[in-house]
Amino acid sequence: MMIKFIVSLIVYVFYCVLKNQKQLYLLQLDKYKSENYLKTIKDIKKVWLEPSILFVALVIFMFVKNDIASMVTFIVIYMISSLFILHQNNKTMKKKVDLSKIKGLVFFNALIYLVIISLFMIIFVEQYITIYYLFLGLLIYISPVTIFITNLIRSKLSKKSSKKA
Repeated sequence: MMIKFIVSLIVYVFYCVLKNQKQLYLLQLDKYKSENYLKTIKDIKKVWLEPSILFVALVIFMFVKNDIASMVTFIVIYMISSLFILHQNNKTMKKKVDLSKIKGLVFFNALIYLVIISLFMIIFVEQYITIYYLFLGLLIYISPVTIFITNLIRSKLSKKSSKKA
């Protein structure tokens, strides 16, 4: 079961990369200013209504079902969501995300996901797989908030370092 869980995480990581790329693009359009990005993420249609929300609803209904069903649902929903976001990103993103200004932000966000996924793999108990999936689904769903918080921290740290210089 652990191998199947790892395979499902590969799909999840692919989706995370695509979704965070979109959020970083929105942050770039807001000139990396947290207050502007906060206004952007308040736009429900642009940020919060995505196919990935379906997974959270399905997992809640599947608490009485078996773990294989939740794993298959997890993979299918995130594959479909990945294709949707990939298509959407190709249509809306006019240029690539400029990572030169926000390497620390990208690293910190990746570190958050890496730590949580690693913890799940260390404490993996097959009977709790649906809970793991629910938590991962919620984590990626609130990614605009995590990017906002990490960008806020990044901007405060860069202001402190520029004052010291």
